[in-house]
Amino acid sequence: MIVLDRSKNLEKFLEYFHLLVFILSFTNPFVRKNIEIAIYLLIFLSFLSKKFFSFSRKDFQALIIILFFISFEFIHALIFNLDNLKTTIRVFSYFAVSYFTVKILRHNFLAYFVNITVALSILSLLMYAMAYATPFTYKILYIYSEAMFPLDLDVNNYRTPTFILYTFDPAYFSENNILRNAGFTWEAGGLATYLNFAIVFNLMNNFPKGYRQFIADWRNKILLITMATTFSTAGYVTLFIVMAIYFLNKFTISNFIFIIIFIPVAIYLYFTLDFLGQKINEQLDQASISQNRFGAAMLDFEDIIKRPFFGWSRDFSVLFKTNDYIYELHRPNGITNFLRCYGFIYVLSYILILYASTQNMAKNLRLKNYKLFPYLIITVLIMMGFSQLVMHTLFTMSLLFLGIVSFNFKTLNISDYKVLK
Repeated sequence: MIVLDRSKNLEKFLEYFHLLVFILSFTNPFVRKNIEIAIYLLIFLSFLSKKFFSFSRKDFQALIIILFFISFEFIHALIFNLDNLKTTIRVFSYFAVSYFTVKILRHNFLAYFVNITVALSILSLLMYAMAYATPFTYKILYIYSEAMFPLDLDVNNYRTPTFILYTFDPAYFSENNILRNAGFTWEAGGLATYLNFAIVFNLMNNFPKGYRQFIADWRNKILLITMATTFSTAGYVTLFIVMAIYFLNKFTISNFIFIIIFIPVAIYLYFTLDFLGQKINEQLDQASISQNRFGAAMLDFEDIIKRPFFGWSRDFSVLFKTNDYIYELHRPNGITNFLRCYGFIYVLSYILILYASTQNMAKNLRLKNYKLFPYLIITVLIMMGFSQLVMHTLFTMSLLFLGIVSFNFKTLNISDYKVLK
């Protein structure tokens, strides 16, 4: 019995470590810079799990999905006469490790993702408090992270030092002196993205009947407090919309009263806080002369119209005639960037498979309101994708496979995947 318990604990530890590496590979700036090492480690961790070697027809379904999307790399090679074999292998590895992660974690994917996000959020809040309580210590850690995990400057002469589990916001040391919590991601907007996904996963795991149950969950409290420290325009707006959709779907008198109060407060905050309504209006005004989210969308659409079906490929040189990441390549609108690279056929197929996959997983796990799950996921993806390049990451690739992993329904119990039961 003790041996079995130790074996289960080791298996659980390896699964958590696997997902942690997986999360950092698409969120942390230093790990993303060294993505090849992360991919090798994820493949190695996959081989350590006996679940990896349990083959079934589900693996062939995943392979078909992967090959469908990989085929666009070959199409681009033919259309643009590209030598993109290395790119094709790299993209194939991204899809593969995303599937391996889902295959190994299975029904635990949602709960483990929430647990890790909550744990890293607590760390970020402690660091956030340190920045104001002992700024000298915070500065020392900042300098240490720059030396230990060096990053190159981007086109805006900017970088965000990190010690992997926490990323610093350099703007805090400027005259502004306002700290935006980037947590374990590359910037505050990135953290807001995955906080919103964690909130949706926790909603689907715990099925709160009303806003009181939602707030009573300590995980949600941590996620909401962390969200507040991001000062992310898109993050706040997305959270407002997710909450409105979820609680309007569960009609009760208390939820109705909550929504009546919630919506006016949200509108008031939108027009009052500088980083909400005012920031959006400023970006709209500057769209024609700046490559902000709206300006980038306008430029991307000009390119999309020229090649709407198959896009311009991942290779910058096809459209921009250079492989150097210059300012002209700075197109931070994730949705239009995705469309520009791959075209409508790829992107619509991607969204439809993601929708079917997330709904099927929710249905397989017998979650209440399973039809709502894909709408919440796609809402977060589209809303955050407008301001972040998150449409085509390892995380979104993993969502494509959630609906095809196998479960043992004879032994599966809802308490097995409840978050931190």
